[in-house]
Amino acid sequence: MFRKFSPKRVPTVVECLDSTLREGCQARGVGFTLQAKIKIALMLDDLGVHVVEAGWPGASPLDRKLFKALGDYSFTNSKLAAFTSTRRKDVKVEEDANLNAVLEADVDVAVVFGKSWSLHVEKVLKASLQENLDIVAESVEYLKQHGLRVVFDAEHFFDGFRENPEYSLTVLKAAVESGADTVVLADTNGGQLPHQVYQAVSEVIERLDATVGVHMHNDSGNAVANTLMAVLTGASHVQVTVNGLGERCGNADLCQVVPNLYFKMGVKPLKVEDVEQALGKLTNLSRTVYRLGGVKPNPYQPYVGEYAFSHKAGVHVDAGLVGERVLADVGLVGVRLDSSEPVDCPGEVCELPEGLLDVLDLQGLDAHLEVQVGNHLAQVGVSTALPEAVHRNLHV
Repeated sequence: MFRKFSPKRVPTVVECLDSTLREGCQARGVGFTLQAKIKIALMLDDLGVHVVEAGWPGASPLDRKLFKALGDYSFTNSKLAAFTSTRRKDVKVEEDANLNAVLEADVDVAVVFGKSWSLHVEKVLKASLQENLDIVAESVEYLKQHGLRVVFDAEHFFDGFRENPEYSLTVLKAAVESGADTVVLADTNGGQLPHQVYQAVSEVIERLDATVGVHMHNDSGNAVANTLMAVLTGASHVQVTVNGLGERCGNADLCQVVPNLYFKMGVKPLKVEDVEQALGKLTNLSRTVYRLGGVKPNPYQPYVGEYAFSHKAGVHVDAGLVGERVLADVGLVGVRLDSSEPVDCPGEVCELPEGLLDVLDLQGLDAHLEVQVGNHLAQVGVSTALPEAVHRNLHV
């Protein structure tokens, strides 16, 4: 049985936490130097991301160096967050190396993940269900006592909720009652579908008096859709990575989630006042992260890909000549390729899309179309003169 969508639940503002510098580093083939991480953190701050999760200081010496280096920079929009696990099962909270590494990182926000699936508690953590509740509560309380804002990430939440919903909810309640500012429902396996996300998040929001967020993996190809569905349900915190970088199939892509929230859903996803102006920086951010990570850009990536606003089919090109709104969504203008960034071409002159010559012949268009075509190509990022074949078809 499906719940009815209630627009009253949709928040007007969503907090965006970017995890490119931690989660993104777990993607196969991705590697960032210390200087690269600093540059990306500053670019995310400039974009207006609310929280930059810079790493896991308790697990990585490089991340400890990063937090120390970032202390020399001023951030206008973003708060820095350090990631950690809850305390170890048989270790006192004040003696836990992971938690204390967060304190030493000198950040404003701690993102602490803990078990919320009873199966993992008993089989992986090898603890009783009550022991796990104590571990979660004590870890959150310890970080709060040291003045940090705490985001609790409920690992494998959706799997746990499907199998033992009452226990998964009890874990969230333990975190909230211990002071967690935000609880995040993580689809750690990445196997959820949008309708499943809607059902689960709906029930959590109905039964829990807390700020709820989501962390989505992309193993089912639904990380972006699942994130947006959670917001439609009432979630007001989203965790993303630039270009969707992350382990296995990746995570929800900031470059898709943020413009969709703003242009399609009317939700403010960045801290800056002029969100549309900020979104004009997405293409550069995307390409910079690809380059610094040693990854080849995806030319078909929505919003920021090289071919995101390109048409090859003749009928689409012809329609586009009539006006931008015929095929291009006006909401995408803020992040389209600038004319100063021409599409790469193998020769000195770009080829027009296949099918355009047929369109010209069939339509019987005159030489004035040359100007129209040239203007249209410039708008989508192609700086070129018309090929000789087009001149012949125009009878010039």
